[in-house]
Amino acid sequence: MKPSVPRKSLHDLAALIGIGVAGIALRYGACYFETGSLSVKGYIDALCQWDCRWISNLAEHGYELQAHANGEANWAFSPLFPALLSWFHALTGLSFAACGMVLSQCLIGAAAFLARPLFRDESGSYWVFCALLIAGPLSFYYSTGLSEALFVLLTIIVLVCLQRGDYLWAGMAAGLLSATRITGIFILLAIIFQAVVDYRRGTLNMSRALIACLLAPTGLIAFMTYLYFHVGDPLAFAHVQWAWGRSLHSPLFWLRWGLHASPLGFWLVVTAIAALAMSVVVALRGATGAALFCAGSLILAISTGPDSMPRFVAGLVPLTMVAAQILPRPLAVRITVAILGAAIGAFAAMKWIGHAQFLV
Repeated sequence: MKPSVPRKSLHDLAALIGIGVAGIALRYGACYFETGSLSVKGYIDALCQWDCRWISNLAEHGYELQAHANGEANWAFSPLFPALLSWFHALTGLSFAACGMVLSQCLIGAAAFLARPLFRDESGSYWVFCALLIAGPLSFYYSTGLSEALFVLLTIIVLVCLQRGDYLWAGMAAGLLSATRITGIFILLAIIFQAVVDYRRGTLNMSRALIACLLAPTGLIAFMTYLYFHVGDPLAFAHVQWAWGRSLHSPLFWLRWGLHASPLGFWLVVTAIAALAMSVVVALRGATGAALFCAGSLILAISTGPDSMPRFVAGLVPLTMVAAQILPRPLAVRITVAILGAAIGAFAAMKWIGHAQFLV
């Protein structure tokens, strides 16, 4: 007798597909409002802005041997998502921009589906989370060839595995996370914290927890090893950042700079401060490991400058989770928040397509 898929899971999957279709429709409408075109190819290309083009080029041609005349090079981008994009292109024959869109939409849908155990019996909060993730204010980041959707999916896999005490799978997912974005290395803090908690409970499998800790940085170590043999500098991903105006300083230096800078700088710094405050809320709600992961990622990001801060925040899915969880319970409030989030998401997609600097 063949095992059957639980009916509830099928209902959840259908609902997530519905939210995904609604999100695509909203972003497509935003593209039409911004460009006046109903072309599907135009929509795909319009969403592939900024780093999406770098990643598509990396997926097509691989890592460069030398920096450009202005100092820029694609060494700044971690390898896992470009590798997946390249494989998906070889499999489907679609353009790299189209592959990035389809792949990211599938990854973010999978992330929402797999996140269900993290909400336990909070069904209402879970569905608000899904709406915010798939069709909300930052959903355009998960709708094109950027690494955010993969980063979110792997983060959720690590957190779910830690919740279940499955350290080996958590460690493998963590290793992939550190190959997706450098800040993924901070998921090691969540693994260590959960190991301490389990040790105090007397339920820790010490050898598996240790293996998980050793696996977590393997993605970053592999990338550094490759860069050493490819360009002679294992830290090329960090050293190339100066070409984009990034330099390492104390986080307080950049926070002070932003508070007295242009409106754009002020917005970016306020985004970082708000995200750090939400990390505290994550900790207060009992998810201390996830909070440490978010705080570590944010501190490293702000230490090199506030640019791209909305994208860093988009990758830190525990912040979206807690935003859904702290809402008042009345259904009308949650529906209103979901609708408002979708409206903001459409507006943000329009601005992203129009090259608005405050989203970059």
